[in-house]
Amino acid sequence: MSQDMTWQEVRAEMKALRDQIGPLARVQVSIDDGGISGYVNDSQAYKFFNGESFALIIGDMKRHTEELARKYTEMITRKMAHSIIDITAETSSCSAAQLRMKGYSDIDIERHGPAACARADSMAASGPFSIIPTSSNQVAAE
Repeated sequence: MSQDMTWQEVRAEMKALRDQIGPLARVQVSIDDGGISGYVNDSQAYKFFNGESFALIIGDMKRHTEELARKYTEMITRKMAHSIIDITAETSSCSAAQLRMKGYSDIDIERHGPAACARADSMAASGPFSIIPTSSNQVAAE
């Protein structure tokens, strides 16, 4: 077993993997008597990795998370598009605060909001749809 990365590098890589998958992701690496291991959980399934170096395990995890990130992007874009349509139908506009009240994170709204608006446009004739930016501490008017 080799320690080919510092703990700071490992921590930074874990954060990048988590950010790539989405806010529900969990990633972890550890060292024990059997060597170095790690896992990725995208809130639906776990994937475990074993190896002799952090770099090898993290490389395997990156390849796996690319597919998870693609699936998450498709799912959240589709879901958010439906929410944008519903909110707009109810209130004649859609704000980031209203999406947060529906459970979307600021990161998801920023990353996937434009694609969700485009998808909503293609799904419903009442577009074009948009998201009115609001800060996290603002409450949407009801």
